Amino acid sequence: MNCGRGKKLQMICVIEEKGNHLAEIIQKAGYQTSARVDCDKNELIILNNIVPDLKSLLPSIGAKPIILIGKAVRMIETLGVEDAGTIEERRVFMDSSPWDKRGFQCYKNHPLFEGLFGGFYSIHLNGLEKIPNVFYYLGSRAKVVAVEKRYISYIRERKLIWLHDIGGFPVLSIGGYLSFEEPDNPYNAEARRFIENSILWMLSPNRQGKYWIESDSVFVQTSETSDQRLPSVLSVTNWPVPSMEIENARGYINSTGRRILANLSVHRIEEVWVHPFRIFRSMEFSIDGEHLSEALNRVLYTPERVVYKLAAER
Repeated sequence: MNCGRGKKLQMICVIEEKGNHLAEIIQKAGYQTSARVDCDKNELIILNNIVPDLKSLLPSIGAKPIILIGKAVRMIETLGVEDAGTIEERRVFMDSSPWDKRGFQCYKNHPLFEGLFGGFYSIHLNGLEKIPNVFYYLGSRAKVVAVEKRYISYIRERKLIWLHDIGGFPVLSIGGYLSFEEPDNPYNAEARRFIENSILWMLSPNRQGKYWIESDSVFVQTSETSDQRLPSVLSVTNWPVPSMEIENARGYINSTGRRILANLSVHRIEEVWVHPFRIFRSMEFSIDGEHLSEALNRVLYTPERVVYKLAAER
């Protein structure tokens, strides 16, 4: 039966919710593709944000590698591999940051991320007209390949890519943030590389990789001393002479150097970076319930320090 087209011997079944964008990417990588789950030449099945007729798919479950993308990951529950409620669907809301990038971060390194530095951004929410929902894995039976990657950070508890073994064959689930329909997506090249890596790995007889482990606590502090005394905190009596002083500074101010970077505005600390992570953002102050902006008289800025002069001060 000739139910596909392409150059290589491997036949990959690609079923998409709309269009054939993913199939075209796979064909350009040199594989044959089909749109029939029951094609006897299929060596791998990819369901892109669609759930086909379960009856036609059942003969392939536990007999061939399968990749589920987007809402197709719901099939893990339908097949009874996971209990109901293991897959959580969430609406996606944009962050206030002008760089709301989302993607995937693996643990140390995994062959799926070969050439992608262990993780990559796959989507820029600010450039989308419609933001699709995302699906997170809440269970513990699967191996977690990747969690949600944000701008210079990641959210460990949001499991986005996970792996099951059914009958000795892998089922890879990708919960979202992977779209092939936007031609102007700045991360299309990374997404294509990821798909090519995924196909090679799923068709490989030796699938090795490192995975995220379960962790209820990231930081635990213990002490054998029952009586602890906090060190006294002394006020600074002699500040260094400022090398440069700007009075009534406006807008964003880069107040430090490369490794520690603080961006300030007139009324608050906008963000502080300790390379390569942003440790906090949008810190505002109030005194006796009165917001700093209401009590502020003037701002003296130097690279060494920022002084907020209040109206009550002389």
